[in-house]
Amino acid sequence: MRGSRVRVTQAAPFHFHGKPEFVLRRASVLRMAASGASWQRGSPPGSPRTGISGNPMMFTSADVVHLATQSAFGRPLVTNVHRSMLVEAMVALALQPHWRWCSADYASYDFIDRKGVRLEVKQSAALQSWNAQSGKISSSQFDIAMRTGEWVRDVWHPGLRRNADIYVFAHHPISDDTADHRNPEQWNFYVVAERKLSSAKSIRLPRVQALAPACRLTDLAVQVAAVSRAFSQEIEPGAAAGFSDR
Repeated sequence: MRGSRVRVTQAAPFHFHGKPEFVLRRASVLRMAASGASWQRGSPPGSPRTGISGNPMMFTSADVVHLATQSAFGRPLVTNVHRSMLVEAMVALALQPHWRWCSADYASYDFIDRKGVRLEVKQSAALQSWNAQSGKISSSQFDIAMRTGEWVRDVWHPGLRRNADIYVFAHHPISDDTADHRNPEQWNFYVVAERKLSSAKSIRLPRVQALAPACRLTDLAVQVAAVSRAFSQEIEPGAAAGFSDR
């Protein structure tokens, strides 16, 4: 099966308002299964996949999850598509149990605490999977554009605003061979209240560094708590959504 190439295309709902905003995702698969399995010669489409012994191969959900996990996170430099989930997982570990990780589907923010304070995570890396060979350092900037509304369960609520009260900007500064996006100790985190951000659609790393000091993941909970406490003192009691389902 030398030279075999398969392209898997996954369609997603067409939508302009929520997060993420996309129409189509494509994943290019350029490998056969590591087990050496092959399709039987002359078999019609839809025939069972067989191994070298000729017996049908059985796959479980654990097999699929394992292979998908290795494909997404099995290398030190994680692609843009998956790195956001990786960083959110780091933040979730640092903030538990006081913050609930709620980013999924068309969620308007990534975390929420019991008082209803909403938190969004933005991340960038100096060295990425697509510039590793050239060594060209990526200029780090983060999306902070206003949204046109938000989904609450399956109901759209229009309104030009940012849907988070606190932003955690995560930056991976290492650009040599030791760079590993999966290593929490290699990341810097900056916690900024939304009210400190300008009306710009994006913000560059130097401006973020001017707004907040860098901290490690082990200190993130303390920094977030301080910014959250200041924000909670400014909002009216009962104005927050709390841990309710989104």
